[in-house]
Amino acid sequence: MRAPAIDSSRVVSVCPSGQVAGSLEAIIGRFSVKVVPHERHRNSYVGMARRVDGREPWCAAVMSSTPPFAPSGASERRPGVPTVTVSQMREVDRLMTDEAGIALVQMMENAGRALARVAVNEAGGSARGLRVAVLAGSGGNGGGGLAAARRLACWGARVAAWVTRADLHGVPAQQRAAAEACGVHVLAGPPGEADLDGTQVVIDAVLGYSLAGVPRGAALALITSVQRAHGRGVPVVSLDVPSGMDPDSGRAPGAAVTASHTVTLALPKPGLLTDEGAARSGALTLADISVPSWIYSRLGVDAGELFTTSDLVRLR
Repeated sequence: MRAPAIDSSRVVSVCPSGQVAGSLEAIIGRFSVKVVPHERHRNSYVGMARRVDGREPWCAAVMSSTPPFAPSGASERRPGVPTVTVSQMREVDRLMTDEAGIALVQMMENAGRALARVAVNEAGGSARGLRVAVLAGSGGNGGGGLAAARRLACWGARVAAWVTRADLHGVPAQQRAAAEACGVHVLAGPPGEADLDGTQVVIDAVLGYSLAGVPRGAALALITSVQRAHGRGVPVVSLDVPSGMDPDSGRAPGAAVTASHTVTLALPKPGLLTDEGAARSGALTLADISVPSWIYSRLGVDAGELFTTSDLVRLR
């Protein structure tokens, strides 16, 4: 019997390896794959891949919250998606607010919804009773993380959030108040050693594309907490880029998060597609924040029609 088709967007890499036992066969491109749960990360899968023509075996590493042959909720992988640099993204944000009349809070809401959906998927597909830790900065990225915290709480998750400072201002302060009104416990400063015990997924919203130099102070402390959870096998979902990673180069000038999955906004940042950036950002999903096409045209970027079937597009 012919093996079922497999979603190639969920395959992170294919590399030479020894034999891996498998329990389900599938076809991906020119490879025949057997897929089993990863030994350490319960939300990942590994598989034994063999060329269809019968040559040497290869090992396919698959990152997913569900087996790679199950639907993801995002549209099919889109090759050739353009990127935007940090300077271009700043101009996108400016044009969105100044000329398109799309407020920052609207962009945060779109980002938070997408982030919450991917976090639930990473943790098994249901928000009911899910234990979530959100680590958020004081700017737009942190506001998006708090918007995700609120949605997750409304969906039935048990959510706690830690922010870099108690005195948030502007829209991030509004997002904090709304999250607290929905039952999210928000604290200033990094979580303690035991605070993340039992956490099933961590959301990293500490630093976004506005990274300037090496993370320090409260931001560094929160990044350290995220990395501690990652080291214990807890899935980490980053917003836009992993905190501490340079969006243009993919390099980390100092401490940086290693994500299981990154939800990047509007268009991917170039650094996410470098070898170093890809290793740090994990699986990659593009989320729609409703950027009008004429804004990209103004910047000389041909974005095409990316979100015709879903507001989430799996890129890797």
